Amino acid sequence: MKKRYLPFGYQITGGKTTIVQEEAEAVQYIFEEYTAGKSLRKIAESMTTRKTPYHEGAAACLYRR
Repeated sequence: MKKRYLPFGYQITGGKTTIVQEEAEAVQYIFEEYTAGKSLRKIAESMTTRKTPYHEGAAACLYRR
């Protein structure tokens, strides 16, 4: 399985980095819920209920050094 080298919410299209709208909306939702005081567990449960796609094993590398 290929490792993910871009942050969740982005992809390479035609040689350029572009936003994946569905993933970007998930990131925005997580941020909004977390800053509103929801626990990570509650956010995860909510995302499971909403059937947010998740690809286990596709670890995001948020910061490349």
